[in-house]
Amino acid sequence: MNYSVALPSRETIDQPKLATGNILGALRRGAWLIILLAVVGGGGAYAFSSSLPRRYTASGTVVLAAQHFAIPELQGAVRGSSDADPMLLVRTELQALSAPQLLEQVIGELHLDTMKEFNPALAAPGPLDQVSGAIHRWIAGPPPPAPPGAIGQAVLAQVSRDLVVFNDNRSLVATISFTSGSPTLCANFINTLIRRYRDMRSRERGEADQEANGTLVTRIAALEGEITALEKQAGELRDKSQYIGLRAGSVGQQKLEELATEATKASLDRAEIQATWERAAALAKRGESDQMSGVLTSDTMSRLRDQEATAARKYAELIAHYGPNYPGVRQARGDLQAIQGLLAQEVARIVDSLDAQFLVARQHEADAQQQLAAARGVAVANTSVQTRLDDLAQDIAARRQLVQSLQVGMQQTISMPAGDALEVRVLSAAEPPNRASSPKPTLAGVFGVAAGGAIGVLFSLVSTRSSLGGAAPAAIARGLPVFAVLPAFAGRGRRRLLAAISSRPTGEIADVLRTLRLRIRASAKAGAPRIVTLIPTHSTQTGALIALAFARLAAADGERVLLIEGSLQTPVLAPLLGLRLPHGLAVVLEGKPHWRDALAHDTQSSLDLLLADRGAANAQALLTSMRFQNVLTEARDDYHLIVLSAPSTEVAAGALTLANCADATVLVFDDNRHTSSDAVGRFVEDLVMTSTGPVAAMLTRAA
Repeated sequence: MNYSVALPSRETIDQPKLATGNILGALRRGAWLIILLAVVGGGGAYAFSSSLPRRYTASGTVVLAAQHFAIPELQGAVRGSSDADPMLLVRTELQALSAPQLLEQVIGELHLDTMKEFNPALAAPGPLDQVSGAIHRWIAGPPPPAPPGAIGQAVLAQVSRDLVVFNDNRSLVATISFTSGSPTLCANFINTLIRRYRDMRSRERGEADQEANGTLVTRIAALEGEITALEKQAGELRDKSQYIGLRAGSVGQQKLEELATEATKASLDRAEIQATWERAAALAKRGESDQMSGVLTSDTMSRLRDQEATAARKYAELIAHYGPNYPGVRQARGDLQAIQGLLAQEVARIVDSLDAQFLVARQHEADAQQQLAAARGVAVANTSVQTRLDDLAQDIAARRQLVQSLQVGMQQTISMPAGDALEVRVLSAAEPPNRASSPKPTLAGVFGVAAGGAIGVLFSLVSTRSSLGGAAPAAIARGLPVFAVLPAFAGRGRRRLLAAISSRPTGEIADVLRTLRLRIRASAKAGAPRIVTLIPTHSTQTGALIALAFARLAAADGERVLLIEGSLQTPVLAPLLGLRLPHGLAVVLEGKPHWRDALAHDTQSSLDLLLADRGAANAQALLTSMRFQNVLTEARDDYHLIVLSAPSTEVAAGALTLANCADATVLVFDDNRHTSSDAVGRFVEDLVMTSTGPVAAMLTRAA
């Protein structure tokens, strides 16, 4: 048998999908067809490609630049603008390389209009063209003569199709390619095109340089007139302001500096005299003439101070020896007082002299400040004139420098040949190619092999998919999608599935059953399903066999699994496994032994079995009894997974009863058995309506 496993979705219905194993099997079965189609496709493509006429492609590369003058300085001098984006100019030059006028020159030089390859009027019409032309002449009469220039336009169109000008938009390099049936012709075409293009650009640059020379003459004359006007304006400004410039500055500026120095000195002198006068007046007022010598420097004061000291010393000596009434003492006192009087008069005279000096110094300071203020006003006016004259001088110098630059550039353009100023540089000229660019029989053969193999694979998969035509659409029509197809397995009879799992516990069949178990668990909204019911639509025996394989594989994966055979009317598993049961499920549900005492053990795995041993007339009553519910409740505590093998959908009541006891249900379809669509459809509707858990579908087909 081949098996297909699917999980339903109540919101969406998917189309059947092929499993990986079935795809590989289909490819193995169709290997000869795939190889045959690949060989035929590759050989046909190679032969057809080899029969096509050979075409050769030559390439050349050039550096493109915008149209400039021969002397770069002329660009900004004449146009007064900076360079634009070079890529915009490159794209313009690319269009110029493929311009019709340029191509017509190359066509005329190489006489391409006389070659059948480019001139369709020279090519002999083929059989189909002759037949269609005869029919057209018979229906519409002879064709009108071709309009003037039609042949030239056709040649130009063919040449344009064979010409490719490419630029990567990141550099100034352009690649020019041309395809033709002659390797020499395609190389000559590219080299001629480049040469014609360079000649055209050379003429254009020469014309541009001549135009620039005329513009330069006008521009130089205008600049010289501007220089004369500026020099005249500067002379008038000097005459009007009577400005005299010196090497170190103007006359007014030097006079301002002298007056500023003089005013500063007058202020310092006045401050010094004022301080001396104020100190002397204060000492004279307090009668401290003895400290006047530190303030004033006078010979009279020094002499009087010496006389005063001598008289005071003499007076002190006399009064110490003779007393105050001695005549000599009185004489000495009189001399001392006379000298002190002279000293006071001298102090008063000096203070008056300092007062007069202070008044003179203050007046001198005021005069100096007044002269400085007047000179500063004149200096400000002279500074403004000097600034204006400096600006005029800079403008004159700039214009003279520009005139010199334009004169040098003009002389260079006159003396330099136009060809020396070319900006189109050839990086690599075109060479005749040694190998044809098309057709490529090897590549065509590879694609033919790939296409033939792909067609063979498609036929193999379509033929395998069509083998699902009976059961898969039936399952889809009932709202149950098909997710996978199990590959074929060796063996005969009902034990084939169990033998395949036993021989290959990690094979593709076991992997699909494990995937089914994982998908059932993933489809549950709350918790992993603990009880799973398998219901066949065709045969209770097939359903029991699949349930046993499903449970045995789960037990082999390390889970504690219990398989309960729910088809009490037609027991299948005990005879299949060769087991003699002392007590079966019917006896347990009738209340005689405990269900744990009736367990049997699988010899191939750790699977526990609770099987039916005989047909029970009251099977429905036993399955709906409280004892059966107690068995399931107690078994939940002992096992990770409980698998219920239900009777076929022909026993709808028993199957629905077991489905209501389960957390998830798997409905098994057999494409080899005739199944009433109406009966199964009603059962699926009842199952989906009454089931509290997810519903899954499994598709089987005999090998």
